[in-house]
Amino acid sequence: MRNIFLALMAFCIVALTASARTVKISTVPSDARISIDGAYQGDGTVMKELKKKDLFYVIKVEREGYLTLESRLYSSYKSDEITYTLKKDLFYEASTANDVVNNFFPVIVSRKLYTVDENGKRDLTKVWQIVRQILLGSFDQIQSSDNTTGFMQTSWSYTRFNDSQQAVRTRATVKLVDGVDDDVTIQVKISSEFAPLISINNESAYREAPRLLKKFEPLIGEFQSRLLGL
Repeated sequence: MRNIFLALMAFCIVALTASARTVKISTVPSDARISIDGAYQGDGTVMKELKKKDLFYVIKVEREGYLTLESRLYSSYKSDEITYTLKKDLFYEASTANDVVNNFFPVIVSRKLYTVDENGKRDLTKVWQIVRQILLGSFDQIQSSDNTTGFMQTSWSYTRFNDSQQAVRTRATVKLVDGVDDDVTIQVKISSEFAPLISINNESAYREAPRLLKKFEPLIGEFQSRLLGL
C-alpha cells in the first residue's frame, strides 16, 4: 500500500510539473512596460509561468512614444520565449510637449504698432492686420473676427494619424486684454485636441491633447517677435 501511495505522489508531482512552463517575454524597445492580466510585471523582460489550467493571459506592452500593444498569450504556446515589438506613435513624433498648448499666453504689443489720439482712443488696425497675417500663415481661414471687441479665431485644422486611428485638430484664438494706460496686451491660445478617427465629426468625442503639432509651434515665437516689434 505504501508503495502505491508513493507512486501516486510521484505521478502527481510529474503531472503538475508538466502542466506548467516558463516563457521569457521580451519587448522592443527594451524598456517597455509589461503588464499581465492587468498587473504590472516589469520593464523590457519578464519570465512568465504558463499553466495549462489557464487558457490564455492578457499581455499589455506600453511605452511613451509608441502605440500600446495588447495581445493574448495562450498557455499552449510552444516556444520558450516571445518578443512583442511596438510601433512608433506618429502623432508623438510629429508633436512636442508644450506648457503653452491649450492655455492663453500674453503678448505685450509694441507701441510702434498703434496710435492713441487725444481722447485716449487707440487705433489697432495695424495690430490686427499683423495678427491676421500670422494666423493665415498656418491656418486656411479665419472663422471669426471682431476688431471692435478685439477677437479673432481660426477654423480647426485637422490632421489624421491612421496608425493610431486618431484625429488631431488645432486652432488659434486671439483676444484683446485691456491694459494699463496706453499699453496693449493680447492673449493667444493654440488649442490642440484629439479624438478617435471614426469620430472625427463628433464634437463630444474630442479631448485636450497635452502635445502640440510641431508645424504649429513657430506660431508662439512669431506672435512674440512680430507684435513686440523685434
